[in-house]
Amino acid sequence: MDEATESKTVRLLAARLPSWTVWYGRHTGRFWALLKRRPGVQDLHVEAETAAELESQIAEAERRLLGVTVDPPARPSLADVAPSEGEGVLVDGRTGS
Repeated sequence: MDEATESKTVRLLAARLPSWTVWYGRHTGRFWALLKRRPGVQDLHVEAETAAELESQIAEAERRLLGVTVDPPARPSLADVAPSEGEGVLVDGRTGS
């Protein structure tokens, strides 16, 4: 996957997950997300092999740990831009974890 597609994937994830800081770790080959600080909410991070898996795990974490019970509105699919295994993505100038 080329850098333009990689960057597009991370930007899409960041737009879809505004309460999270999202990046791709080139050294780990995994997607990562860290919940932005909220008063009274514990630190929470999630990691996954694919962008779609990361989004799914975040939705589950929010339901379980944050008490979110209403599903968000339907979102466009990540299928067109989600990187496959081992693809690198940059976000916020970081090159990975």
